[in-house]
Formats: sequence, C-alpha cells, structure tokens
Amino acid sequence: TMAALPRGPKGEAKANDRLSPQRSSAELAHEIYGTLAAGGLVVIAGEGRKGRSRREVAVCGRVYPLRTGFADLALRSGAVVLPFSADLAADDRVALTFHPPIPRGDRGQPRRERAGAMVEHYGAFLAESLRRSPESLTLRRMLYHLGLPGSR
Repeated sequence: TMAALPRGPKGEAKANDRLSPQRSSAELAHEIYGTLAAGGLVVIAGEGRKGRSRREVAVCGRVYPLRTGFADLALRSGAVVLPFSADLAADDRVALTFHPPIPRGDRGQPRRERAGAMVEHYGAFLAESLRRSPESLTLRRMLYHLGLPGSR
C-alpha cells in the first residue's frame, strides 16, 4: 500500500495527489523519493509483497519476508520512518496510533546495514502490534501469517 501526500506551496498536504499504482516500480520509487526529499508524507506497507530486496525477520513465530525499500528510501531522502497502527473502535471509527520513529542507525555504518537494522526494528514493531492486539488481524492477514514458515 502506497500513498503520497506532497506539500503545497504553503506546506499543506495535498490529499488528492496520490501515487498511481499503474506506474513501474522505478517510476514510483523516483516519485516517492522526490516527495520525501521535499518534506512530503508517504505511507508504505513494509510487509508488502512488491520489491526485490527483502530481509527475513521473525515475527510472532513466523518468518516474514519484509521489504527493505522503505528503509532505503528513508535513508536516501532523510525522511523519518514513523510506524503507526490502526484499530477499529467499538463505534466503527478507525483509531490511528503513531509510535516512536524507527532508529536510523549510526551514520558511520554502511547504508545497507542501517537499512537492515531499520527493517529489524519494523519487524519488532509488527510483532509487538500482533501481541498487543491480535484481534486487529483480518482473516486474510491471519491466513497469510499462518502460511509463512516458522522461525527457529
């Protein structure tokens, strides 16, 4: 899932300006980078199934093939990765909870190592979210989780 909210001339988010899923991965990456570098907001699902680079991370007894693109984009553009969770309230409203930023690592480390560490932190965030609120999993997501190989 990807959406970008570029900033207008006065810094306001322009919600109607979304990224087209019909574009190639390279075109999307270029546009996302430009949005982030300009101070815009981008929402990326790190557990998505698109993208070439991935890192296998243990999440609640399963091995998730998490994509590393979000971390690489953040490191290249200077953007902050701010994980959030969405919970359905009793009155059918969705409550978003924003969590502390994912650490970017030491600038002296190679970018690839820093990106890998960011993905590991994101995996820990996913695991904690599942433990804290297992009822938030949809049936489709639960079946995906159960179909993943077990971790050691």
